[in-house]
Amino acid sequence: MSAEQQVPVFGLDGSQLGLVKLPSVFQTAIRPDLIRRA
Repeated sequence: MSAEQQVPVFGLDGSQLGLVKLPSVFQTAIRPDLIRRA
């Protein structure tokens, strides 16, 4: 799998506050854990 993906975090006023790293599960095409809960 590729490197961790970073996404911006925005405040209520629309300004960028920083970056957070997403867990690797967000890079999968299908989320089996969500399908089981549905």
